[in-house]
Amino acid sequence: MSDEAAAEIEMQVVDVRIERATNIPFVTLRAPDGRLLPILTRLPEAEAIKLAHEKTATPRPLTHELFLDALKVCGAQLERLVITAVQDRVFLGELHLRVAGRVEVVSCRPTDGIALATRAKAPIFVRAELLDDAGVPPDQLDTSPPEAEELVDEFRKFIDEINPDDFA
Repeated sequence: MSDEAAAEIEMQVVDVRIERATNIPFVTLRAPDGRLLPILTRLPEAEAIKLAHEKTATPRPLTHELFLDALKVCGAQLERLVITAVQDRVFLGELHLRVAGRVEVVSCRPTDGIALATRAKAPIFVRAELLDDAGVPPDQLDTSPPEAEELVDEFRKFIDEINPDDFA
């Protein structure tokens, strides 16, 4: 194992939800030691991750499914996602693609990478120093499922406040 790989921690997707105070979606990843890494995202990526995480089938391929299909046709395979850094509160990531026996690295938004990795059943890693800096102890982030009534209230608030420009 390389020093770089040794400095990465495999993560699992815990959930995708909307932060109540700001109405901003975020995805939560969990390390084996329980530390959590919340990553803010946009609604389309949150929905794509949620659908993949819940293994919800769609009648037509969504963008992330289309990308994976295109990789397959080109003889490439998503091996892993690595979330590498955070700059100005923006997370950075890399897709590690196996192409013709070699690994190619492509920069990506981590939330797109999470949507792809979840669909491809590829592992998700976070650099250890990033988890040390941005990780949250499990008792500092509520990951319990919201009550059904809270979900309905959140959805109503979202519908009331939605703006077509949010999808631009």
